[in-house]
Amino acid sequence: MRAHSSNVAEMSGEPPLLPKATHPRIVGLIESWLEATVDERATYGLVAWGKDETREIGEPLRYFLRLRGEERAFITCWLTLDQRTLRYETQFMPAPVENQEELYRYLLSLNASLYALSFSIGSEEAIYLTGRIPLISLNEDELDRVLGGTLRLVEDHFPTAMAIGYASQYRRNVSGGQPLR
Repeated sequence: MRAHSSNVAEMSGEPPLLPKATHPRIVGLIESWLEATVDERATYGLVAWGKDETREIGEPLRYFLRLRGEERAFITCWLTLDQRTLRYETQFMPAPVENQEELYRYLLSLNASLYALSFSIGSEEAIYLTGRIPLISLNEDELDRVLGGTLRLVEDHFPTAMAIGYASQYRRNVSGGQPLR
């Protein structure tokens, strides 16, 4: 029995490919949501965004989002528009220099209860929060969930993770997003 080409993605576990005409709709959805959500004067949340203008032809479109938090003054989140999915990632913290095993155990135990985000090790052994959503499911509510979930996870778990991975160096930021001197 031959599989029809429309079923191949379904059988492989991949989300279905969207027609090329859908991408302008997806780009419009993302950019209108970003414009409506950004507030440069906000003390918490999305304060800036932009497109990666340095990409080569054929490379995925990438957006950077700058979030303002309390535990970390600023958090940069990247959205990458692939053929089937929107990937999102943020560098959660630099590579740990102490207590690596304890830190990884802490983060992996958090992964078990997370929805659509997970901790992973990225370039230079840094810790990232990553996730993806099928483009076919993308809407403003999902974009809100991605942004809100990222911000909440960083705010809730960054101090503990830094206290483990940088035990002898880290001092918790208690100044409302301003660096301690």
